[in-house]
Amino acid sequence: MVYTFSQSCWAWCYEEAVCCLYSPLNVCLASGDLHKRDFHHYINQWGHFLIAFPQAYDIVLQSLEDQQEDVQAAILERRNFITQELQWHASFIQECDLDPTAETTQHSVTAKYVNFLLATASGNQDMVHLEIPTPAEKLKIAAHVLSAITPCVRVSATLAKLIKPLTRRNKRPRRFNMWIDRYSSDEFEALTVQTEGLLDWLSNSLTDEERKVLGEVYHQAMKLEVEFFYSRLSVPTKLIPVSLLHNREEERLLLFSVFDFACTAVDSLQGLEQMTLSSAKEKSIVGLPPRPGRRPRPGNTHLQMSRADLQKAWDAIVVFDKREMDKWLLKILAIPIAVGFDYDALCKVLEQLSVIRDNGISRIIETGVLKGLSLSRMQLAGTRMNLYYGCVNFFEKVFRNEALNASVHVISCWCEDLMRSALPGESDKLNLNGNEFDYETGTVTRRMVLSPSTKFLYFNDAIQKYEREHGKPHATVYIGYSVEDLLCLLNADIGIVFGSDQCIRDVGGWFGVRFVPLFEGTVAKQREFFESGYSSDCEWKGPPGTLYTVSNWLDIHALILGCDLVPDEP
Repeated sequence: MVYTFSQSCWAWCYEEAVCCLYSPLNVCLASGDLHKRDFHHYINQWGHFLIAFPQAYDIVLQSLEDQQEDVQAAILERRNFITQELQWHASFIQECDLDPTAETTQHSVTAKYVNFLLATASGNQDMVHLEIPTPAEKLKIAAHVLSAITPCVRVSATLAKLIKPLTRRNKRPRRFNMWIDRYSSDEFEALTVQTEGLLDWLSNSLTDEERKVLGEVYHQAMKLEVEFFYSRLSVPTKLIPVSLLHNREEERLLLFSVFDFACTAVDSLQGLEQMTLSSAKEKSIVGLPPRPGRRPRPGNTHLQMSRADLQKAWDAIVVFDKREMDKWLLKILAIPIAVGFDYDALCKVLEQLSVIRDNGISRIIETGVLKGLSLSRMQLAGTRMNLYYGCVNFFEKVFRNEALNASVHVISCWCEDLMRSALPGESDKLNLNGNEFDYETGTVTRRMVLSPSTKFLYFNDAIQKYEREHGKPHATVYIGYSVEDLLCLLNADIGIVFGSDQCIRDVGGWFGVRFVPLFEGTVAKQREFFESGYSSDCEWKGPPGTLYTVSNWLDIHALILGCDLVPDEP
């Protein structure tokens, strides 16, 4: 797919868009819980944006040459649309009986954007400095102004469309309905698309380097939008961002995440398979000689299989595991579908799966397919692992934030050395739990099994250890992927299912587990908090049997850490 310039810019700013969506202001707006004075503040400050848009267009129109009539006409059309939007804004304020004079002063973050836009239009902005007022340079300034305005209208249209379906259960004031309906309307979408089209047209005449600067203007405007959405909220949400809602000195946020398929795009066992195959010889070797300078160990007569035999052994493991899993799933089909959430019945079938998984791990170890691994190969493979976008940045932010009292636990059935090499840096906040190897003998010296029961045991032990030493943690977050994570997910305060694995949804759904998109769930919890009268008893935990789904780490980042999504400088 070939993206237009504006589409590429919007894709570049996806992180900022997610931040805006999870801002307390938009969560409260979507839940019907936005305080009246906060809504008024938001409306009035947005009005200053709308006033600044035609001012910037006027500066550009005054500078353009007469021979640039087609550009002038296109910009004048955009200006007229904004004028119509200002008229709607004024009528909205009047119809909702809001005081148009209540906030005539720009908030500091509003002024920051307005000054940025007008400086861009005047050619006095650092990224956009007009050296020689040639027709080409003036045309470039027009493109920069469009690049500073476009993200504001695009994010408004996108957020309104995402929020609108979640507002059906709200007992919202009529003014909320009017606002969301306006910015999710086909009319406003058309205005947005036409603005993007003009930006694309103006960008076509620029060089690659000039288009790069144009994209930086777009990105800077989007970052100022994030500041705008996070600028003020009189009534706290209590729910987001999760990391800021606890006593940082006395309470700790406990974060758990599986490594395979949540952090990584592939199963690390597949990586181990490739490492053993690449190090295998063409023929079998019995009684490997000791390394130079080392004494031979008694009984060192283990078999290092040939590459062909090793491949057959790995293939047999995969086939056997799939057959056992299929048998287990068929047994579930014999159980009546639960009416409501049936935790006890789910635990029973997961106990059966635990036996299957425990036996499967033992079989892998006992067949000797892991022999031939080395620490250097393991570390190199870890540095080359394909981690999901946003995963590394999330952990780096948690580790480097000295004010954040958090403990991170990353779990894998396989090698701890692999995880340590793949994840960013060393931190006293990071706890890894995986198998440990004796690379010389090819044996596992400490086993971490991926069965539901062993994962749940580790999860509970970590929480109980913290409670013994420090008291009850503020919140527990578990990020899982597969059916083996169900017990931990359901017992965490916030259980997040990463990715699209169908098995966890089929098995969980059979026993009444609900899978809700994370933002939808966040809005529902805020609505519950609002309808309870802001009860101190309303926490993230519950309702029973509800898990939250995500397809990327940006949603997790925005929920837990808030708007701090920009990667740290190296």
